[in-house]
Amino acid sequence: EIENPFEAVEIDRVFLSRAELSSPWGINMPEMPNILLFHLVLEGEAWIKFPKKTKAHKISKGQLSLIPHGQDHHFYDGSCRTMTPLFDIHRDEINSHYEILKHGGKGKESLTLCGAVKLSHPLSQLLLRGLPDIVIVKDWDESEKVWAENTFEFLFREAKKQAFASKEIIMHLSEVLVFQAIRNWFASHDDQQPFMKAMNDERLKRVITEIQKNPAKKWSTLHMAKTAGMSRSSFTDRFSKLLGVSPSEFVKGIKFDIAEKYFRVENLTIGEVSDRLGSESEAAFARAYKRIKGVSPGKIKGKTEPGF
Repeated sequence: EIENPFEAVEIDRVFLSRAELSSPWGINMPEMPNILLFHLVLEGEAWIKFPKKTKAHKISKGQLSLIPHGQDHHFYDGSCRTMTPLFDIHRDEINSHYEILKHGGKGKESLTLCGAVKLSHPLSQLLLRGLPDIVIVKDWDESEKVWAENTFEFLFREAKKQAFASKEIIMHLSEVLVFQAIRNWFASHDDQQPFMKAMNDERLKRVITEIQKNPAKKWSTLHMAKTAGMSRSSFTDRFSKLLGVSPSEFVKGIKFDIAEKYFRVENLTIGEVSDRLGSESEAAFARAYKRIKGVSPGKIKGKTEPGF
């Protein structure tokens, strides 16, 4: 039986902000590459607009919006025309992952939870690539409606107080909602997404699973094709068409995403990571890492993601 290649998907919590807002208010949210941003409206309403686009998206109470690609955007009350840069607004830092933000005038109030998260799974960027600029969950399926409404109510209560473990509860429940929103969108659009078609292809999924299980192995395109039970040319064409990258590029991406996790989470040395991933030498690994990631591995070690 083929294992599910998404079993290891996790959210690396980057930051969560409880925003207490009152009209007139407008926030210029900066671009955060490779970070998924979300806004959950617990009370009142909010609007989202991308600077280069004319359409504005209304987010009502109980609705969740995702900005999957971390683009810069305006988060505002719907009428305010003055956007204050996010980092110019005073924030009370509760800990390194949670803060309280208060902004605006003396008008209509809104309460939101704004988060910046990163999916740690090596396939995450390919997964998110299939999502549009903004995903708004307005209605939940009947089977999910009761627990979703209860979750929103629970989040609202926790956000209004600062009781024991409130911030931990808010973070974990927010993670659940983010995952559910992504799953819901793909459930209704998977027929349009090449990546999801690839995940439903038993031969390609077999290859992807094996690469993740054995990242240190020297995976040639021919070896991958044999694992899939396909000819080299047929495998290369299908893989590239559905995943948007060549087989060799995919393997490099997997290796270096795993390497990043080794650096950040396990705090391994460059040499240790190089050995684990089957590189010929530490120097060769470092050069390849910088070429693919755009930054040397030494700058990744111990570094945390920028958050709100």
